Amino acid sequence: MADTDLVDILDETGAVTSQAPRDAAHRDGLLHASVHVWFVTPDRQIIFQRRANDKDTYPGMLDATVGGHVDAGDEMLATALREVHEETGLTLQPSDLVELTTFRVAEITLDGVRYYRTTIPHCSLITLDNIIPQLMERDRLTHGQAILRGADAVLAAIQQLKPHVTRYRPEFRLASKPEKGSQTIVVMADLEHNDEFQKAVGEALGLTIPPRPAHVTLYTLENGKPIGLADQQLLDRYSRPMTDPERAELKTRIPLNELLEAKL
Repeated sequence: MADTDLVDILDETGAVTSQAPRDAAHRDGLLHASVHVWFVTPDRQIIFQRRANDKDTYPGMLDATVGGHVDAGDEMLATALREVHEETGLTLQPSDLVELTTFRVAEITLDGVRYYRTTIPHCSLITLDNIIPQLMERDRLTHGQAILRGADAVLAAIQQLKPHVTRYRPEFRLASKPEKGSQTIVVMADLEHNDEFQKAVGEALGLTIPPRPAHVTLYTLENGKPIGLADQQLLDRYSRPMTDPERAELKTRIPLNELLEAKL
């Protein structure tokens, strides 16, 4: 399929709303359909293909046995059968295929960087990475023992205080940690009982835990790696507020007003 070939643009229900060239759909993060077909051998081995090095997405990486975009006006089943024939030479019947699932991958491109919507936008309550070494050294625990002790304290505080996000703030930030290969788009949030939660965990473990700036991760790079904005110092070091042009660009990709007005 050429970059200029048309694809159907879909709404949240999967209904067709318009058409656009494939490259424009990718560039602008417009929702459109594609299919993956996986070949499984009798001994339950999965056959992969390696993508060509000149592909605009995931060049040279392993992929499904067969895959392709759904042409404008086409159906997914017909596309799957056609792509199988084009890529493998096999002619299959609809009964040869078993439908597995349908899922959505949302992506946007800002300043030439492609981001992917997190499967479930999440707000991390606490990071154990800095806590575990302290427990191991102070209490002479193994790594596993320190994780269990930290997890017990966190779960007890969650059950007691039930911290939860109450609203998103109108503050969007770009976070980046190049040495980790991480880059994300986050929105700051109000987290009820956040301070009490951090204090309760710290008291249970006998540690001082700095206040955590509440934020929700909306988009990451394809690798999905988080940044780890565990305190204000790390937030200031690894992230910055989005500029007005960046925010305006983001607004063309996702409904910011609906996001900020959402009842949580």
